[in-house]
Amino acid sequence: MKISSSLIIPFIRFFSNAKIMEIAINTGFLKRKRDILPDTIVKVFIFGLINTPNPSLKQIASKCEKIQPGLRITKNAIYNRLPAISGFLQHIFMDTMKITLQKAVPTKTAEILSQFKDVKICDSTKISLPDKLADIWPGLGGRNAKSALKIQGIYSLISSSFSSLELTRAPGSDTTYTKKLLSMMNKGELLIVDLGYFSKTFFENLSKKGDFYLSRIRSNTAVYLEKAGEMKQVDLSEILTGHNFVDTTVFIGVGYKKTAGVSFGCYSSAR
Repeated sequence: MKISSSLIIPFIRFFSNAKIMEIAINTGFLKRKRDILPDTIVKVFIFGLINTPNPSLKQIASKCEKIQPGLRITKNAIYNRLPAISGFLQHIFMDTMKITLQKAVPTKTAEILSQFKDVKICDSTKISLPDKLADIWPGLGGRNAKSALKIQGIYSLISSSFSSLELTRAPGSDTTYTKKLLSMMNKGELLIVDLGYFSKTFFENLSKKGDFYLSRIRSNTAVYLEKAGEMKQVDLSEILTGHNFVDTTVFIGVGYKKTAGVSFGCYSSAR
């Protein structure tokens, strides 16, 4: 895998040696003078091992020695420092996400989102693990890795920080996480999710709680408009035809089963 300079340059500009040292001290990674420098850990684990998905401790130690001239470190020393390295890199990751999202959200968009008490983005990603962990973290079966896990992350745009990072089982859809996600929402907040979390019941419960949500719509979802006190099923594409922007309230269901009680704003840009 090639690393784009557009990824590396902003990272280097923000994470100077002084900044990396500050994070290392605050996280407890650097409590005393160590042979291995914090910036060596950053270079190895973030960029140096990008083409080695399952590196051995010996490979990690060797890579550290190549990056830091004069360093001599054993695989056992790397193993003993893994907990501290993990906490240190977690803070590096969170700071990276913070500056990335701050630049990604335009000022005008930020002003619109400020009407909510908080704006939370929830998403997940799957990570393959060594086969020996299959008893603890079972994989997806078939030709997939025998062991895997899923990370569920919730990011707050208002506080520019993660409100939750949780390791969960890889098998199963993201809708299995919606019950816990609902418990982490407070009244007046906006939740942004992808189709993996799409659930009429989940959205209905969010509305009852006084929350708002933003999601794409499944292709098999029936859409209804209320006309003269009656629900009429409509083709969403017909509502959008001839309009650059549409903001209307509709009711949704799955398949052809008529449902009511869930409404949302429908927004689309004409193509």
